[in-house]
Amino acid sequence: MKNISAVFSEFSILNWHFLLKLASKYLWISCTIPVIVTIVSAYFYLRQHDIYMSQIAFRNVAAFDNSPTQQIATLLGEKTDRISANEIIGMAKSVDFLQRVSEKIVKDPDFASMSFTSIYEANKKNTKQMFSDCLDRDCEIGKVRAIISSFFTIVGDDTVSNRYIATAKTLDEYTTKKIISAISEAFVEYRSETIAHSLSEQRKISEELIKNRRDSLQKLDIMEKNRQLAQAKMQMEGLEKKLSLYQLSLEEKRMEYSQIAISSKLTKKTINKDIDKKLKSDWERFQKLKIKKDLISADLVALEGTSFSESADDKQIVQDLNNNLKKINAEIAELEKSKIAANFETFKADKEKSKDYVEFQGKVLGDQIKELEQNVKDIEGDRNALLSKVKEISSELEEHQPSLEYLKLLEQKMLQLKLVEGTVVSDIVFDNYLLGNKHYKRHKLSATIAFSLFVSIFLVILGILLRYLFDERIVDKEDFKNNFRDIEILGEVPEL
Repeated sequence: MKNISAVFSEFSILNWHFLLKLASKYLWISCTIPVIVTIVSAYFYLRQHDIYMSQIAFRNVAAFDNSPTQQIATLLGEKTDRISANEIIGMAKSVDFLQRVSEKIVKDPDFASMSFTSIYEANKKNTKQMFSDCLDRDCEIGKVRAIISSFFTIVGDDTVSNRYIATAKTLDEYTTKKIISAISEAFVEYRSETIAHSLSEQRKISEELIKNRRDSLQKLDIMEKNRQLAQAKMQMEGLEKKLSLYQLSLEEKRMEYSQIAISSKLTKKTINKDIDKKLKSDWERFQKLKIKKDLISADLVALEGTSFSESADDKQIVQDLNNNLKKINAEIAELEKSKIAANFETFKADKEKSKDYVEFQGKVLGDQIKELEQNVKDIEGDRNALLSKVKEISSELEEHQPSLEYLKLLEQKMLQLKLVEGTVVSDIVFDNYLLGNKHYKRHKLSATIAFSLFVSIFLVILGILLRYLFDERIVDKEDFKNNFRDIEILGEVPEL
């Protein structure tokens, strides 16, 4: 039996020097095994399918307070449905999400040319063969839904917070890109509908609460009383404006009536007052002197315009006329103030003419004032009656004011929810570009070479050791001495 201990070494476990000797002795084994391993490795490497991988990044903007939906909701005092990192990753495995992705893939016009063979399978299957037993689109969607989750993964980005990476891997480039596109669209639609559904549910609950509150208030006639109060306040406002106009008109009429009364009093006083007799006599004499002055002036003009003799008598006549004229002028100057009598007479005559008109106007204004006073009194009465009604209704409504305030808050919340619901956008935002887009084989060339090298070395060592153990031409020295004691050992063959 051969000494197997020669294969091992105290320092390097295997006696590499001895193994190299065996390898050189069994050279055909040392060469054949690496060649076979290399050929087999090359065959399996080349037989691998190309794997196409695409990646796209997306963010959860709901985690930030500056997202559009979050800003509007915060402004209106509402809370939107936020999603956590675990929910995002878990959502990709939900049946609803996979159903959406499957529907988008099956609806693609090039669905028949896609590849849904697993990247771990050796033989590539035809899509038509895989779905040959399906008679309608629902069946195809169901089959795609069952296998689609194996073609993509969603993980969190370790370098950026609230950032996620969606990766798709298939044996076809178009299929990979379509899956990435379907995932992006499905995520956005799913989150938009989820947020809208959450807001819609809140709105429905608010509508139900408003309906119940209104029903309870209608039973108490609160809504009717509220309407009556609003109507009474509107009537009050109209009466206040009307009363203000009537009071303003009444004040104007009273001022006008006061002026007419004063004018009428002065007219009567003027009519009843007589002018001073002496002043009247002086006025009459003033008028006569004016006539006399005019006559003398005319005579002088006539005498000056004719040729008369320069006799003493003629001169004396002219001188007498001039003296009379001077005397009359002096007397007229003294009686000039008697014109007051004439003016007063004229004024008195005018006042007598307008006396009846002033009295009539005063009577008309008096009637108008009485009518306005009655109108003001009636309006004040109506206003006071409405004021009492408003106070009565207000006191009744105060008892139910908390319910009314609650109803107003619900209605405000309803409007806010409708506004937020109409401005919903997805809180999942995908990048506009692919993060990665490449193709490769499942086992890399470097890994294949390393594996074949390792297997070759292992098999070569195993082969030469087995050949060494079963090689009858090699005998252990100690065994040889024990078996052939009479044979003399001449020496060892020198190493080449």
